[in-house]
Amino acid sequence: MTLFKAFLQELEEMDLSAEVLGTFTAPMADHMWREEQYYLMKLAHASGGEV
Repeated sequence: MTLFKAFLQELEEMDLSAEVLGTFTAPMADHMWREEQYYLMKLAHASGGEV
């Protein structure tokens, strides 16, 4: 999770233009969102929290 957050922080710091961001395919963005949700769910289960 820390690595993913670092990746997102790097994207923010790069101040990417819409043109550059347009090169990310929709499936890649969807995949990243699903990965984030999966890990958040696993963290909630591991800590005894609600999903």
